[in-house]
Amino acid sequence: MSTSLVKSTPLLLAAFLLTSCGEHRGDTSASVQQSLKNSLLVAEYVVPSGAKLADYRPIQVWVESVPPTGEHQIIVRLAGPHHGGTMRVRIADIDEMKYRGIWSERNGPPYEHWAAPTPLPDVLTLERQGKKIEIRRRTQ
Repeated sequence: MSTSLVKSTPLLLAAFLLTSCGEHRGDTSASVQQSLKNSLLVAEYVVPSGAKLADYRPIQVWVESVPPTGEHQIIVRLAGPHHGGTMRVRIADIDEMKYRGIWSERNGPPYEHWAAPTPLPDVLTLERQGKKIEIRRRTQ
C-alpha cells in the first residue's frame, strides 16, 4: 500500500504544478487579451511602435473593470528594469493619489496601475524623465 502511494506522489505533484504554475496571480490582467477574455476590458490605448520612455518601453495600455468593486483601472504594461522605486511611468493629468501600485511576475514585465478618471480620456500622455508619449484610445 505504501509503495503505491510513493509511486503516485510524483505524478500527483507534477499534475498540481502543471495546473497551478500557469495561473496569473497579479493585481490586474496580464494583457489586453486576458482582460478581454475575462470580460474585464473597458478600453484599449494604442501604443506607437518604437515608443520609449528613457529605460522603459510601454508594451500595452488598457482600462479594465476590477471585480468586485467595478472600479476602472488604467494598466500600463512595460518592458524595462524591475528594480527601483515605484511609479516608473507617470500619466499626465492623473493625480498621484490615483496610483494603485506595481506588480510583476518572475521573468515577466512590470505592470503599473491607476484608478481611471471618469470619463475616460481619449488621449493619455505617458511621461518619464522628461520624455513623453501620447497614446490614443482605440475606437474599434
